[in-house]
Amino acid sequence: MESVIKQKMICYADLLHGDEPAEKIADEIYQFPRLSRSFLGAREHKAMLSKPEFIISLRGYLDGMKSDGMTAITANDMRVFP
Repeated sequence: MESVIKQKMICYADLLHGDEPAEKIADEIYQFPRLSRSFLGAREHKAMLSKPEFIISLRGYLDGMKSDGMTAITANDMRVFP
């Protein structure tokens, strides 16, 4: 199972580094509606009801990280909690 999850995370990172990452991740990774948990601030749960809503949200998140100096996203270690 760990190798399957690692392959998925590598795919996710590859999509993040490609052209139009929000659109590609919306197409290849997620299904809608979906529930997500923020990695910033209060870590609140939020429902994403549609693909366009998710794309806008992820674009904003990635743009914010880039403006803070992010140049790449890597998966250095993985711990899986079923």
